[in-house]
Amino acid sequence: VENITIPENIQIRDYAFYNCSTLNSIEFPLGLSVIPKGILKNCTNLSVVKIPNTVSIIDSEALYGCETLNYLSLPSSIEAIGDFAFYNCKQLLNIEFPATLVAIGEGTFADCTSLESLKFPTSITSIGASAFAGCSRLQELRAQWREPFLINENTFNNVSSDCYLYIPIMCASKYLNAGWNLPNLKEAGILIVSAKGEGQILYNENIVRSQSKEFLFSPYKSFYITFAPDEGYAIRKIKLNGEDVLDMVDEGKVFIEEPEEDFAVEIVFADPEIEDGDVNSDYAVNTTDAISIMSYILKHAPSNFYDYLADVNDDGVINVTDVLLVVSYFLKTK
Repeated sequence: VENITIPENIQIRDYAFYNCSTLNSIEFPLGLSVIPKGILKNCTNLSVVKIPNTVSIIDSEALYGCETLNYLSLPSSIEAIGDFAFYNCKQLLNIEFPATLVAIGEGTFADCTSLESLKFPTSITSIGASAFAGCSRLQELRAQWREPFLINENTFNNVSSDCYLYIPIMCASKYLNAGWNLPNLKEAGILIVSAKGEGQILYNENIVRSQSKEFLFSPYKSFYITFAPDEGYAIRKIKLNGEDVLDMVDEGKVFIEEPEEDFAVEIVFADPEIEDGDVNSDYAVNTTDAISIMSYILKHAPSNFYDYLADVNDDGVINVTDVLLVVSYFLKTK
């Protein structure tokens, strides 16, 4: 057996495919709530596992020893991962923990020797002993609890001496007291950058282009953020932590002085000839725009809809008020 798709309403037993060394891929059925204990243990050629968004628990030893598995997408329904669930998955390069995850068991990712980075969501309240022991290539861990929970001293045993744990500003002593004794502990802020329209942002030579991205920064060290609109575009809006700072821009730059906390930057690049409310960018604010905004609110936005032009009153929400403002505008201009 090489490829398996399990149909719905089938009872799946623990260790059902234990030692099935020929299995390459498996797809679990929608409606399943628990990936059974040891179901794929020692399936040494397994490379594809599809888990539906109804699963809340991955039971112990579920993917123990799946040596060729290099990627796994965890659905946003996952709440707990059991003991040794991914033990010795030697080629697992990356795993993203969903914001629903509460518990990671004992030895869960131990000896996953290809893992390089992990970001822990604040939803997690417990991590078992030796959960990441022997993850010898770990280089970067990110945790954002301001009040970290206690962990066993062996949780990160034998990780790389070059591994850094990045934590919130002014929290180092709390992490040390809670047992987070990694080789390198470093306080860092998070800069969340969101760019819309045609242009780019430069932060420490990292470029963000029409997307959202997170960067770590050293606290108390000043820096510039540079905004560079593409040809034919201009800076329409800039906000720092929700506050309009367009008047702080000097030659396309904003100076951030000795930051002590996380912050977010929002930037909108737009054609200066296009007004707010012209959501289809046809250089006219009219009934089509009002209808398009209402369609967006009802989850049926047209394909040529530019949401950053729809928040007419700039309150961070696109709603009926924006529709009324557009209607009022084109009625006045007639």
